[in-house]
Amino acid sequence: MEVLASMTLWKMVVLLLDEAQAFLPEDFGFLKDIQNELEKKGISLTVVTCGEEPLMKNMLTTMIEKGPAGACADRFGLHRVRLRGYGKDSLREVLRAVDSKIWPPGSGCTWTRYFFPKAFSNGFRFENHVDDLWAAFTEFGQIRKKEIEDENGHREEECLLSRRIFEALPYLAVRVADDDFDHGYLKKRFWTAAAAHAVGKLDD
Repeated sequence: MEVLASMTLWKMVVLLLDEAQAFLPEDFGFLKDIQNELEKKGISLTVVTCGEEPLMKNMLTTMIEKGPAGACADRFGLHRVRLRGYGKDSLREVLRAVDSKIWPPGSGCTWTRYFFPKAFSNGFRFENHVDDLWAAFTEFGQIRKKEIEDENGHREEECLLSRRIFEALPYLAVRVADDDFDHGYLKKRFWTAAAAHAVGKLDD
């Protein structure tokens, strides 16, 4: 980290910790020691921790309640931002990215075309089926409703956890790619099956 930081103008390293709810207090203590050592050398270590609720919150609360570990919880859990799920418009953007992202790199072939060449040539695009996927998740009770307060007052917002989306899409790519899509679309049962798989209600 010291070498990496010395190669930048800002003398700074940003460390992203995913699945941080699985960390032990000792892990954060080790990270604190690293941060302190880098600080002595004029290097700033910024740590971004990502974790699932309520596990992440419970872990930080437990650390705060148990004496010395509280200093680590205060340091690495000082500013907390809760990431809400994807709304339908955001889901549309995700599906549009799948339709346009080149895979394999340099091939000129998109993800959608790679997994569904026949359907793709017939006009199939994930983006055009956001309503189908949204409806499938609604059927399994996965669309959450939250009250949002902003400058326009209170409003209700629907959202879907990102994990559900990224479990459904691989299912479609792996389990459905061998089927024949002469008509350039996926039948409704495929969207329902993908949502069922994502929520653990499909016997694979």
